[in-house]
Amino acid sequence: MAQLDISVVVPLYNEEESLPELVAWIDRVARTHNLTYEVILVDDGSSDGSWGVIERLKGEYAAVRGISFLRNYGKSAALYCGFAAAEGEVVFTMDADLQDSPDEIPAMRRMILEEGYDLLKEPIPVVPAQHYFMGGVHVNSDSETTMMNFFALGETACNGVHGKNRLASNSLLESLVFAQRAARVVSSRMAKAASMYAGAVSTAGAAQRAAHAKMPQQVAANVVVKVAR
Repeated sequence: MAQLDISVVVPLYNEEESLPELVAWIDRVARTHNLTYEVILVDDGSSDGSWGVIERLKGEYAAVRGISFLRNYGKSAALYCGFAAAEGEVVFTMDADLQDSPDEIPAMRRMILEEGYDLLKEPIPVVPAQHYFMGGVHVNSDSETTMMNFFALGETACNGVHGKNRLASNSLLESLVFAQRAARVVSSRMAKAASMYAGAVSTAGAAQRAAHAKMPQQVAANVVVKVAR
């Protein structure tokens, strides 16, 4: 079987109202540009009717796949498991609230394939900007702002290491050091999230399988619960 052109991973929490429009939009774009695709909807423990909507959408669109968490684990865990389940040549992620436009997918895919962008293989460059004063967003020693999982680096950050009249050479070294610290924190949190999810699936075990057994056979056959490795 030929590999799908794209996978669209959508982490969601209580988004029952926007899901039909989002899936229809993605389907319309894919068909217009002759792209084979899948949409992986990751329900992060929603308390509304999101999972019921996913089940209904699976009946309407063969490309829709669903992952259901037993409780809310957070966006990082949802993305991690969605990426692990993805089978497309190029994987996209977008929020479920319609703030991201599926219309941009074809151009982005073309850029990735033709110009060779691959975040898994190539490092993201760290480039210092202005280096004449200490400004920017306040961060801790790991470059994290007061918003959890939101990091700032280089001249965009105020980490307290330097005062006024920062030297360009120091700014570049500082950016690299703090970028490495931030990367370690992000990597550790993603590993922890994956471990928590794997443990939850393992603990739930028979209860989850029993719940899925009660679903209509057609729906249950297309419900994906996959532990990221």
